[in-house]
Amino acid sequence: MILEFRIPLPLTVDDFQVAQLAMVIKAQEKVTGGGEGIVVLKNEPFDNTDGHMGLSEISKTPIPKVKGQYTLKKYLLSSMCPRVLKAIMPADSLFLWEEAWNAHPYCLTVMTNGYFSMDKFKLAIESHYLNDVGTSENALNMPEKELKKREVIFVDVAKKGSEKLPADEDVTVYHSQKRNVGPLAPEWYKTASRIALSHIHPRSGNVLLQEGDDSISLIRYPRRP
Repeated sequence: MILEFRIPLPLTVDDFQVAQLAMVIKAQEKVTGGGEGIVVLKNEPFDNTDGHMGLSEISKTPIPKVKGQYTLKKYLLSSMCPRVLKAIMPADSLFLWEEAWNAHPYCLTVMTNGYFSMDKFKLAIESHYLNDVGTSENALNMPEKELKKREVIFVDVAKKGSEKLPADEDVTVYHSQKRNVGPLAPEWYKTASRIALSHIHPRSGNVLLQEGDDSISLIRYPRRP
């Protein structure tokens, strides 16, 4: 099974580009400090429209044939890892590499770890942002073989989960005076006039995740039947 997440957002694709940059910076500042967090190692333009760049030296991922901005980040994760993982792994292995080839409105993000082999830890995610409400049935240009296995999951950002969010991050209570947007009710996108839809496809990989304090689970994408 192959998953595609469709996430409508109350802004245009151009607005989203600005908002995404702002939120990335905010998130990095929030988790960085005390020798841990996110270190930006590269942030530079790239042009692979002719395909000459081949594979990434870090993740061995085929670099998309697009033109945009390439970033390389290192996530220092020691305090976020379960104790059982820290007990069996060298201290200098508790990090992730994140590569992103951002050719807005398309982006490919790949996360790996230098300690694990690529078949044990690798996550590649494709994203494409469109000004529609989910009517584009193949926004990520999947081949017919993948489309037959695809499951589309529609995510409504106004449907609350159990997590308590700060008021300025909760779309069900926050109102943007500058944009005159919000608060949002469930299924808000059915009557909205300004929508950007985020198509997100976990393309491949195996990922170790924390569940609770000390347990580890393995998630594979695409899902196997």
